Amino acid sequence: MNDRPVAPARPMTLVSLFFSPAGRISRQVYWLALATLTCINFALRPLWEGMMVIETNLDGVEHVVMSDTGSIAMFFLLVFQWVFFVLIAKRARDFGWPGLTAVLWVVPLINFLVLLGVGLKAGDPGPNRFGSGPNR
Repeated sequence: MNDRPVAPARPMTLVSLFFSPAGRISRQVYWLALATLTCINFALRPLWEGMMVIETNLDGVEHVVMSDTGSIAMFFLLVFQWVFFVLIAKRARDFGWPGLTAVLWVVPLINFLVLLGVGLKAGDPGPNRFGSGPNR
């Protein structure tokens, strides 16, 4: 094990939970955070659905164009991607993997397995090289 002293965990705020990749989180906090994101996603569903509009040009060819709310929706989509990256990085650190493991989140088909896998794997019970035990 590492002889380096481990800094005590600071209380985690909602902002640091969702936006700061530093620290570790438990499985319970991870699943509650994902449930929160799911609720927010459903609340924003009208925005997602109104983002793309199918138009037909004069030749009868249909094409997809971004509506006026599309840029707002794309912003929220990027924020959601960052938050998922942060949560996966924190869970990976909880069982000793580097936070860059979260890069797998952007790989199609693997992303679902990563999302599920880090939520099911038990974390280290005490301090590890990424800090003291996770906030519960």
